[in-house]
Amino acid sequence: MGFFCDEPGAGGCINGVFKTRDDWVKSALPWSANFGERFAARFVYDLRRHLRSLFAYADSTETARRVREDFGRFVTESFCGNFLAPLRRWCRRNNLQFMGHVNNDERLEAALRANGDLLDLLSEMD
Repeated sequence: MGFFCDEPGAGGCINGVFKTRDDWVKSALPWSANFGERFAARFVYDLRRHLRSLFAYADSTETARRVREDFGRFVTESFCGNFLAPLRRWCRRNNLQFMGHVNNDERLEAALRANGDLLDLLSEMD
C-alpha cells in the first residue's frame, strides 16, 4: 500500500497561488512572509535586492547565475525539509510507500522555478 502525493507545490503553492492567513495571493515564485529573512540567513545576502535575476534569464552575469542557483537550492531544501521529508517519515511509520509527483514536473524550467530541483524532490519518494 502507498500514499500518492498528487502535485504539491512548494510553500503551499497551488499553480502559483499561495494561501495566507487572510487571503489568496497570486505569485510567480514560491514566497512566504519570512522567505527573504530565511534566505538571507542561509546565503548571507538579501535576495530582494536581486529579484530581477530570477526573471531575467538573459542576464548571464555570475551574480545572476548564483542568485538563480541559490534560489533553486533554497526552494528545494525548504520544500523537501518542510513538506516531503515529514510526509515520507509519516509513510514509513505507517508502513506505506510514498509516491507521487509535483507540480510542473513535465516542464523542467517551470518545475525548477516553482518547486526546486525535480530530482532532489523525487528522491524523497519511494
